[in-house]
Amino acid sequence: MFLTNEPLPIKMGTREEKKVFVLKSWGKRLAFWGALSLLILSAYEFYTRIDSMVGPLKMFFDMWIGEKIPFSRGIRYIKWEIFRAPVFLLLCFAVGLLSLLLSPRFHTSLLLFFLSVLLTAGGLYLRPDFFAFWWDTTKLLPLILLMSGHLFLLIAPKLKPKKRRAPALEAPKETVITYDPFGVMQQDRQHRRK
Repeated sequence: MFLTNEPLPIKMGTREEKKVFVLKSWGKRLAFWGALSLLILSAYEFYTRIDSMVGPLKMFFDMWIGEKIPFSRGIRYIKWEIFRAPVFLLLCFAVGLLSLLLSPRFHTSLLLFFLSVLLTAGGLYLRPDFFAFWWDTTKLLPLILLMSGHLFLLIAPKLKPKKRRAPALEAPKETVITYDPFGVMQQDRQHRRK
């Protein structure tokens, strides 16, 4: 519908209003599909990486509980680099869930845009040779969709045409007669004059 020259389903007045409508609708679509694919992909990746986390944690708990090694000494044997990717995937899952649950307002779009930029930078930081493997590069596509969707939602209100204000009405020059059926106001005025 939006890629063809078909008329928009809503009648709008100006060209700027049509641009705002198209940007908002594309922003909502990109944000939704980016968040949904980010949820699915990060949940799948986290599920496949559980085995790599369980092994070191099992070894740590066997040493700590079974062999009675002190906690501080047992922690030194854990390779913390193993937990970078699962933590990154949990953060991706949380951002995708937030994007699906929160309404696309200006402040939430701003927050989710910056979070998706940070997560994209974090994904590139996790593997310096990220672009060497095409599969790892495609994993960032949901974040890029989410980022661009919220960017469209941030840009759309700025393009909205400003409404022209009608000139301010002047106060009537004639006096206003107040409703006073029992003469209470008149009695009050006579009382003040005395």
